[in-house]
Amino acid sequence: MLQIVLPNRTTFEPNETIDLMIAWSLEKTPQSLELRLVWNTVGRGTQNLEIAHTEVFHPDAESGQERLKLTLPAGPYSCQGIIVSVLWGIELVVLPSEQSTREEIIIGPGGKSVQLKSYVGGEAMLG
Repeated sequence: MLQIVLPNRTTFEPNETIDLMIAWSLEKTPQSLELRLVWNTVGRGTQNLEIAHTEVFHPDAESGQERLKLTLPAGPYSCQGIIVSVLWGIELVVLPSEQSTREEIIIGPGGKSVQLKSYVGGEAMLG
């Protein structure tokens, strides 16, 4: 079992610091655990995945929990459009097995995802 516990919400401002907890219960003590703050694109064209921040833990037991603070970056903002969207997530990865879990979050002004607009013939259309 792997778990990421967020502070009762999944929407955040850029540069906000959040308190979270990670928990694990595995068959054997892992070599390490990595908490990764990642963003990825989805949609048409090439899909990208970037790791914005990594925290590495070296647990001394097969189960446990850790509380930590994570400062979110200024960007890119979470956004949704017809052609491409940017999604943020917090991942907890067990090494070397690569077992993982992910919690989706939104990072943007007012804690909201930016809605991208399409322009057709000079007129803006909501994406």
